[in-house]
Amino acid sequence: MRASLVVFAAGFSVAVCGPAPAQVPRSDEAARTIRIVERNHLGLLAYCRERGLVESEAVDRQRRVLGALPVAEDAALGAAEEALGRDGVIAFGESRTTLAADAAAEGISVAYDCFQIALRAMPRETR
Repeated sequence: MRASLVVFAAGFSVAVCGPAPAQVPRSDEAARTIRIVERNHLGLLAYCRERGLVESEAVDRQRRVLGALPVAEDAALGAAEEALGRDGVIAFGESRTTLAADAAAEGISVAYDCFQIALRAMPRETR
């Protein structure tokens, strides 16, 4: 489940971090969706940081990604998904799974799952 969300959101993160204007969302609904996904990723990174699985810099990079998005008319947009992320829940719409369940399904550790989430917020030239 998460892989498709990360791929979709990561395409925009690349556009934020480097030149790729064809990947910038063209509709209000796409922009809303990206904001919600990015807020959940911020919560997930906070969850990972609290457990010592990623550095604070990963959370700071994700905040910069969010700051580069168009301002949402609804300031609370994605707040519920961010809060769920802080509890270790990958959330989008009605879909929910925990980082632990996602990692088990992928055959990886939670630490590696956290690393992958942190990596997608890095500028392309530093990967």
